[in-house]
Amino acid sequence: MHVINPIFNNNAVVIFMAANEEYVMPTAVAIQSIISNADPKKQYDIVVGNGGSLSSQKKLQGLSTNNISVRTVYISDLLDNFNFDIFNKRYSMDTYSRLFIPELFKKYSKILWLDGDVIVLRDVSELFDIDIGDNYFGAARDICVITSSDFLDASKRLDWGNASNYFQAGVMIWNIRKCVKDNMMTRFIEAATGLKKFVFQDQDILNYIVRNGGIFHIPDNWNVQTCMPTSDPYIIHYSMATKPWNVLKYEYKRFLFKYMSYRMIYECYPDLFERDDMYHYFWDFAKQSPFFNDLRKNRIKKTLKRWMMG
Repeated sequence: MHVINPIFNNNAVVIFMAANEEYVMPTAVAIQSIISNADPKKQYDIVVGNGGSLSSQKKLQGLSTNNISVRTVYISDLLDNFNFDIFNKRYSMDTYSRLFIPELFKKYSKILWLDGDVIVLRDVSELFDIDIGDNYFGAARDICVITSSDFLDASKRLDWGNASNYFQAGVMIWNIRKCVKDNMMTRFIEAATGLKKFVFQDQDILNYIVRNGGIFHIPDNWNVQTCMPTSDPYIIHYSMATKPWNVLKYEYKRFLFKYMSYRMIYECYPDLFERDDMYHYFWDFAKQSPFFNDLRKNRIKKTLKRWMMG
């Protein structure tokens, strides 16, 4: 089992993310948003599981600064050792990386987990410093999932207990010492490989394990999904199926207005006039990332293909 060594002193803000080649570009944008809002007087230890190709890993590592370390660690072999199911094509096997956190980070006392499809608008040290007491995790309630029919059906089958405590696992504070002490990784793996009724992959597994206690609910501002409007987001989470890097809207709207009338654009491309869904935050930070040109090319290809297919 891989064990990650601290790169700074005990006061560093530690963040774990995971990305394959498909997700490395938005993950880089998420890291750029962390860097842009970081306190220059503090240290940040950012670890990315896998990180895509060697070229992509070098770009990620190139985001490092004097007080911010960005490094990659190969963990695919850990995932290959277990028979994890993927029920939804939106997810990749990398999402199960969270289950190995207690062992990977056992030399730490506390870490943050962030999904790759987030944008950070405040210094994450404020999140890291939240005291979650003797709980395993700190996370926000998943308002979007709790009200879904899929979740309600699953909660009945799995004897979920108080469904209103179900949390969103894309932004989490992990109490590593308590997880290691109570051998939580073994419990995660047993649930992941033994139960076949989960809907939302490893998020369900984490929730299932602590369904009767062990979760500290942080303010919703720290995990604002695009399905839940708020006036003061600290972290925006693009958790829905549509991602900002796959949608050709904002950057090229001016280009279309230059050559087409407003009515013609509206009739041909009505999705350009849909509500923002906070996508502009993503592109503000994408412009600062080393993957910006690649993101633009991929978005144009995917959107033009969708338009041509009707």
